[in-house]
Amino acid sequence: MQDDHFYSDYGDTVLVVHGTVVNVQNTTGGRRIALRTDATFGLTCTITSPAVGPPPTVGTIVSLVAIGESAQRESSSVDLPDCRAASGL
Repeated sequence: MQDDHFYSDYGDTVLVVHGTVVNVQNTTGGRRIALRTDATFGLTCTITSPAVGPPPTVGTIVSLVAIGESAQRESSSVDLPDCRAASGL
């Protein structure tokens, strides 16, 4: 993710992201969920569609779906700005 290969590798591919939640922020547009990675470079997903049920809590394992080309590179992470819950979030 931290290399510029992310966009060429994933492009219009549908990504299924499965991981442990390390932070949840409610935003004006939805919920921004940070997932644990094995690197210093992070991954966040912003769920903009109506959420079902309570927000996930830190330590919860979630599955999210996003289109690779929608990824936005930030200084220390990649944000998938239009994720959808693949499992009841």
